Formats: sequence, C-alpha cells, structure tokens
Amino acid sequence: MKYRARTIENIMAEIGHFYSKYQFNILFLLDELFAINKDRLRQFSEALLKAKEENGLDISWTFQTHASASFDDETLALAKQAGCYFFGYGMESASPTVLASMNKRSKPAQIANAIQTADKLRIGFGGNFIFGDPAENSTTLTETFSFFRQYCTNIHVDLFSIRPTQAAASSTPASAKD
Repeated sequence: MKYRARTIENIMAEIGHFYSKYQFNILFLLDELFAINKDRLRQFSEALLKAKEENGLDISWTFQTHASASFDDETLALAKQAGCYFFGYGMESASPTVLASMNKRSKPAQIANAIQTADKLRIGFGGNFIFGDPAENSTTLTETFSFFRQYCTNIHVDLFSIRPTQAAASSTPASAKD
C-alpha cells in the first residue's frame, strides 16, 4: 500500500475543529512519515504559526519521524518557534550490521546528527533501541552501547528486547499443525 499524505490544510482544519471543541494544549503527531520531508515540516510549522496568530491556538506539539529524516537547523528552529518541544524516532540500533539486518536505511551518523541538532536548538529528542535481532552479537551490542554513552546520556531513550519465536516465524498457526 502506498503512503498518501494528508494536505497541511486538511490537517490544520482538523486541528482547528478539535481545538475549538476541546481546547487541548498539547498535540502529538504520531505518523512517523509526517515530517520525513523537511519542506513538509516547514509548511506545517508555518501553518501552525499562522493559526496561532489568527485563531489564538495555544498549543505545544511533538512529533515522531523516521530515522532517515534529515532536518536542517532552520527547519527545526521554525518548528520550535511554532511550539515544537520534542521529537523522536526509532533509532533501533547504532550498529550498521543490525540496521542492515532490520532493513533500516538509517545510519548511526544520521542519528547522531539529529541528537546534536536537537541539543543545539534545545528541542527534546528521544528514541529507542531494540535488542535481539538475529544479527546481534557482542560486537554489535558494543557499537550500540558505545553510541549510547557518547550521544544518549541526556536524552530520553527506551530500550526494548525482541525475541522471535518459532511459532511467530511460522506462517502456519500452531493449532493448525496439531
């Protein structure tokens, strides 16, 4: 299925509708492809600034995005001006071997850049690491924990473990085998 992004106008209309109905003050954007394109993030930030000025919207917001997203300082500074206080994404691992095994297109350098940019602009950043991939070994664990010590001690990081099971790997339900 192809991803189809909603227009900024459509999103702003929905925000306006629910803001007038509920007067919420925090908005969570949980579509990790929403801000993968810095132009889209810029357009959203500009539209939100306009809505704040014209309609009195008083909200802060946060978003998640994909680790392959690339932002420049100017775009994130605009997002912060529009009320963004935090963003995050699934880092998954800081080992190129594990990232390749997970079919991730991100690189540890991209993750480090995002963390450093967020720190410089004083926007919160968070993410997660997932352990247990079949390619995981002592070397890959060391890569991820070294990265963590270098870049992640002052950010929010969740650590998860995956454990694929034989039943989960099989396409035939266990009850059908009996």
